[in-house]
Formats: sequence, structure tokens, C-alpha cells
Amino acid sequence: MTAISESDASRSAWRRIVADALRFDPSGVRPYEAARMAVGTAIPLMIGFAAGSWAGGAAAAGGALAVGITSVVPSARPRIATLASIAVGMALGTFIGSATSAHPALHVIAGAALAFACGLLAAVEPSLGGVGINTLVAFLVYGRFSAPPLLALRTAGLVAAGAALQFVVAVLFWRRPPAGRALTGLSAAYEALADFAADLRADRSSLPVARAIDAATVDLAYSFRSETAEGAWTSLANEAHRVRLELLSLATARSLSNKADDVGDQLHRLLSAIGDCSSVFLRCVADCLANARGSDDCDRALDDVERAITALTQHTTRFESRVFVPSADAGPFGEAGFAVRAAAAARALAGQLRAIDSLIDAAVSARRSRPAGAEVVRSARRVSAHGVQGVVALSERMAANLTPRSDAFRHAIRLAVVITAATALAHAVGLGRGYWLALTAVIVLRPEFSITFTRGVARAIGTLLGVVLATAIDVLAHPHGWVLVALVVISVFLCGALFNASYTVFSIAISGVVVFLLAGLDNHPVTTGEDRLLATVFGAALALIAYLAWPTWGRRPTSEALADLADGTHRYVIAVLRTYLSNGESSSVDRAKLPALSRAARLARTNTESALERSLADPGPRQFDAQAALAMLAALRRLSIAGHTLRLRRPEGAVALPQREFARLVDSLDVELNAIAANLRFGRLTVRHEPLRDEYRAVVERSPTRPDDVAALLLAETDELVDATNTLNSVIDAVGQPSVVSG
Repeated sequence: MTAISESDASRSAWRRIVADALRFDPSGVRPYEAARMAVGTAIPLMIGFAAGSWAGGAAAAGGALAVGITSVVPSARPRIATLASIAVGMALGTFIGSATSAHPALHVIAGAALAFACGLLAAVEPSLGGVGINTLVAFLVYGRFSAPPLLALRTAGLVAAGAALQFVVAVLFWRRPPAGRALTGLSAAYEALADFAADLRADRSSLPVARAIDAATVDLAYSFRSETAEGAWTSLANEAHRVRLELLSLATARSLSNKADDVGDQLHRLLSAIGDCSSVFLRCVADCLANARGSDDCDRALDDVERAITALTQHTTRFESRVFVPSADAGPFGEAGFAVRAAAAARALAGQLRAIDSLIDAAVSARRSRPAGAEVVRSARRVSAHGVQGVVALSERMAANLTPRSDAFRHAIRLAVVITAATALAHAVGLGRGYWLALTAVIVLRPEFSITFTRGVARAIGTLLGVVLATAIDVLAHPHGWVLVALVVISVFLCGALFNASYTVFSIAISGVVVFLLAGLDNHPVTTGEDRLLATVFGAALALIAYLAWPTWGRRPTSEALADLADGTHRYVIAVLRTYLSNGESSSVDRAKLPALSRAARLARTNTESALERSLADPGPRQFDAQAALAMLAALRRLSIAGHTLRLRRPEGAVALPQREFARLVDSLDVELNAIAANLRFGRLTVRHEPLRDEYRAVVERSPTRPDDVAALLLAETDELVDATNTLNSVIDAVGQPSVVSG
């Protein structure tokens, strides 16, 4: 990358940050969720005010506000564990902050420890970042109100009570879909499958589909279900995984056929028709699951799919005998490689769609029948067990990141240092309302560059406008009593309505909430407003300076994630190939490991794509080489799809191929893929490459002239594996280790 292009990329990154900070998305306005959130916050405030304690009502409203903001994030169901965790975290932060405030040294130490733990949690598990942030916010806000332990415990109880009330309101008034949790998740998964089938392209990632299926599987784990439902729902989730892999195979074959002659063009059209018909059927299934009802439309759609697959089968049969002729120069089949994949995937897809169709009635009828008492108890135990396992896994991940090499550890240290410095600075200079300095730093500082600076700009602009506007209302109108309550409720409503539309506008509203809540306790609104503005500017600047001083750029995480992906793909593909070399008990053992290896490879790909996306939001000179990364992702994806195809087609018996030559090829692929993963992780370690293409030709030359379907498919997919592996090597050689890839 030249200096000019780096400069342009840097300017582009900064322009994107400002644009993101100022963006307003009208589709994110959510009035219903905002009204629900406002009600849950207004009730404790009104009770406290009516009882003569504005401070008590404000404390409870603060807890309700934190849970309410999380509850307006779009979701098909209430995230009960997350909302409950925020309530507990708010209460804990309130108690520690208030109880230690009278002892500055202890207060600073407690804040640093809490900031480290919350920062580590937010970096390791971003979905729980709100728990850590709200815990720290409670510590900082209520740390302003020094109190003995018993009184601090009472305040923490009020915060927890308000949070619990908002939790109940969120659960009771959530807009639930017609189906239950399990069927709603399955419906979303099949809707994602339908979208993928409608646009059957090899260059389109199916990871969103996989994530939707995984989410549905999690929903099943946390659903109360009967034994009848468990079989139907679990089978639907399993079939969804298989359908995704078959659609991937069809997409690859369709992509190849588009580059062929007239025969390939016709095959391309037939595959497109199968994708369209499958999309209609899968969408019908999604609709049935979403509304917990059956439909004859699915049967008719399935008939259309089977007619399209029959047409494909007849088409491929006409020219299979002509093209299944090995060639040392052009591969085993000429243009038939994609035809072999298409025919095998289409036949398997037909069987899976028939199985899905037969499960619909059982799945929706199980939803309509209530489980018996014993089954409810068993489901409750299962849900509890999954929750405990999740907590244990999270604890293990946090412990594993307690090393200076971890970006999560670096973020936790950075946040702890910033909070300590902000708290000490506020005490040292005697800044009024100095807790706003640390409070702003907590909200702004995130593990990623783009979010930190986008939030920094948005928070600074929003808080500036919000404090000015709210303070002006306070000074000019002197609101008190029920008028002040009304202003708080209106501001809370705006927070909930605009949270998903614009963080800047949300910051304006949330600043108004805080100003009006504290107005009932403050007799100097002008001075207070000035202090808040000054502290907000200093806090945002402190957070941004801290990130620039000790950044966590995305190049290294992307490089490590890419190495993990190469390693996971290598393990999966070689394990699949070795099942074609073994028989009997060893083959069964190898195949039993494949689902776990497949999930690990898919998770690694998800992590790699997320890391690359974060890296590309960094300034130009700090970005990972996007062109090289995308080329490697594409080649690794080809490896995975070939592995999926071979895994699904593995017969029980031996395959009619020369075992010695095929074993040599598998061993060479093993060596080469292992070297690729090592090169990505450690830099250039190997220079000599295995003669994969020569060894593949040796397999072809000793194969039967007219291989059976399984052997033909194995040769076609092995050709793809060899080509993808050579492509990976060429990309890595061109990049030049370790300057770009190692980051």
C-alpha cells in the first residue's frame, strides 16, 4: 500500500467515523418499546416522589432505566439472563460505589478492580458488555453519594427494585410472536435458508444462515418442551444444517456451470430453478413454524422442487457417459465436475426436504399441547443446566484471557487505568460533578477503534446538546414536582424510541434524563450544567487519548483468527478425507468427530470475518491487507464446502479408487494445509510445496474409466481441494510473510 493510499484510507476511516456518529436511521425508531420502557421507569419514580423521597425514587428509576435500555435492543424474545444480570450488576456497583466513597483510596482501588473485571467481560463476551458498563455506571454515579454500608445497601436495594420492576414489565409486555420460543427460532432459521436458496451464489456467505440455525438450537435448549416436541424440533434443526450444506454444494456447482458451454448454461438454469423452488418451500415451512400451523402449500411447493430435481437428473444423465473420461491435462471429467456435484447435492436435498415436510405437523402440534408436570420439571432442569454451563464457559474464557498477549486483557487494563486516572483527576482538581468525567470515559472507551471513536464523537456532541438543552429548561422553567417527573418520563421515552436510530440523539435524551433526575436534588442548575459539560469533554478526550496511547488495532487479531481458521479447516478437511481411507470401526470413530470439527471451523470463520471487519474500520496504515485476507477466506471457504460435500456423501463401504495413490495425496494435503496454518500463525516456515497436482493426476490415471457416483464425486471434490490449497499458497507467497499477514 503506498503512502498516498494509506493517507486516503486514513481520511476515509475518519470520515466514516463522523458519518456513523451523525447517522440517523428512521427504521430504528421504536415507540412501543419506548413506551414500555418509560412506564417501567416512571412507576418507581412516581412512587418515590409520592412517598416524599425523590432520592429513593431516582435511585429506583436509575436501575429501571439501565434494564429498559437493554430491553429495547431488537430481539425476538426478552434476554432474561442479560436483563437479570444488569439488575444484579447495578445493585452491586451502587453498593460498592456508595460504601467506599468516604474513603478515597479504597474508592479508587475498588473502581480500578471493578473496571478491570467489567472491561474483561465486555471484551470477551460483547453481548454482555452492557452488564459491565451499567455496573461501572452505577459505581460512578452512586459513588457521589457517600453512605455507611447499611444505607448503601438500602440504596442498592432501591436500584435493584427498580431494575426488577422494569424486568417484569419487559417480560410481560414483550410483543411475542404467535409461536413459542423454539418454533420462532426455527422459523428464523428456515427463513434464512429460504433467502440463501433464492440467491444461490457460491460467493455469498452462508454463515448468517448457520448463525440463525445455531440460535435456533440454543432456543431449543432453553425451551420447555415435551418428549414429542423434542424429537420433531431437534430433527428440524438437524435437517436445517444439512440443507445448508446441500445448498452450498448446489451454489458451487451453479457457479462452475455458469463458466461452461451450452450444456453448462442449461445446467445453470436448472440449478437456479431448484434454488427458487426450494426457497418457496423453505419459506412456507418458516411461515408454518412462525404461526404454529400446518399448510398444504408446503406439499405443493415440495412437488415443484422434486419436478425441478427430476429435470436436473434427466439432464445430467444425458451427458455423463460422454464427459466422465479421465484426462491428465484437464482433470478427470472436463466440464462434468460441476455436474457430479449438482446431481449428488440435488438428490440429497430432495430427501431432506421430504423429511422436513413430514416433521411440520408434529412440530406445530407439539407447540399447541402443553407438556405434563414431570416434563416441565425436566425442561426446567435442562434450562438451568445450560445456564450454569454458559456461566462456567464464560468464566473459563475470561480466565484464559488473563495474559498480556490478549487484546481483552489489554482493554481491561486500559479501562482500569482510565477510570483510576479520571477519578483521581476529579479529586485532584476539585472538579464539580467530576464523576461525569469517568462516566463519559466508561461509555466511550471500547475494545475497537471504530466504536470507541464513533461513540466518542457521538457522546461528546449528544451530551453537549443534551446538557445545554436540559439545563436551559431547568433554569428558565424551574420545573419541580410532577412536572419534573413528566420531563423525566418524556426523556426516557425518547431514549427508548431513538436508541436504535441514532446514538448521538440518544445521548441527547439520556443526558436530559440524568439532568432532570438530579434536578430534584440540586439547587444550582447552571453551575452543575457547566461542570457536566467540562467533565464530559475531558472524559471523552481522556478515553480517546488512552486508546491512541495503547491501541488494540485489528491486524493482529485478524492474523490470529485467520491462522485459527486455516488450522480448523485443515483439521476438518483431512478428517473427512481420512474416512474415505478407513473402514469399519476406525471410520465410525473418525466420522463421530466430524460434527465437532465442522462447528469449530465455522466458529473460526465467524471470528475471522468479524476480526477483519473491525480491522477495516481502523485507519488505513493499521488495517489488515483486505485483498489478501479476502482471497484467503475465499480459498478456505472452497476447502470447507468440498469437505462438507464429501462428509455428507460418504458411503458405508469402500470407495473404488486406488487407495495407495489416494492415501499419498491425502498425506500431502495434510502436510500442505498444516504448513499454511503454521505460516499464517508464525510467518514463513516452509518454502517447498508438495506436488499436489501431480499426485492428483496419479490418482486419476489409476481410477476406473467410468467411476461410480461416489468415486466420481470424490475425484471432483479432491480436484477442488488441490486447486484451493494451491491458491492459498500462491496468495501467501505473493503477500510476503510476515510483514502483512502476521500484522
